[in-house]
Amino acid sequence: MSETIEVFDWEDGGHLQSIELLPILSNVEFPLFRQFLNNCGDPIHLNDVVIVKMKSHAEFFPEGQVGDLLISMRAINTISLLDRNTHQVKWHASLFARQHSPRITDYGTIMVFDNLASNLDSGRSRITEIDIEGNSIVGIWEGTDEDYFESETAGRLQLIDDRIFVQESNKGRLFELVCP
Repeated sequence: MSETIEVFDWEDGGHLQSIELLPILSNVEFPLFRQFLNNCGDPIHLNDVVIVKMKSHAEFFPEGQVGDLLISMRAINTISLLDRNTHQVKWHASLFARQHSPRITDYGTIMVFDNLASNLDSGRSRITEIDIEGNSIVGIWEGTDEDYFESETAGRLQLIDDRIFVQESNKGRLFELVCP
C-alpha cells in the first residue's frame, strides 16, 4: 500500500505533487514510527490531513507555519505536524488508540476522536484533548453506562463557534458535546 498525500490545484484540479510518508517517517528518531514500517498491508493508515490555515494555530507548534500539515495515522496511534515545504516531522503526539479527526482549538490544544482509548463499560471511544506545548492530555470526554458512544473505525469531530460536534460511525449518530 502506498501511504501518500496527494496535492491538487484548487483552481483547475491538476495534480501538483505526491508526498510519500513512509520515507519521511523512517527518518524520524521515534521508535513507534519504525516498528510499523514493515507492515505491508496498511503500515500507518493515514486517515486525516488538516492544513493549518490560521497563524494563531501555527504558532502553537514549534516552528509552526501556516500551510503545515497536521496528519492522523491510525495504525501507529499518532498525529504529526509536517513542514509545508520540506514535509519533515516538526511535532508529534502518540497518546491515542486508533484516533481520527484531529482538530486544533483556539486554546493551544488538539481534540481527537479517540476510537479505542476508553473502556468497554462506557463505550470504547472518547474525545481526547491534548496540550500542544506540553504534549500531554488535558481533557477526556467519555460516555456513561447509559449514554455512551463508540466507533471502532472512523468517527469525526467538527469545531464550530466553540461548539463540538461528534459523528459516531457505529450507530450513525451526530451529536453535540456539551461541556458544563
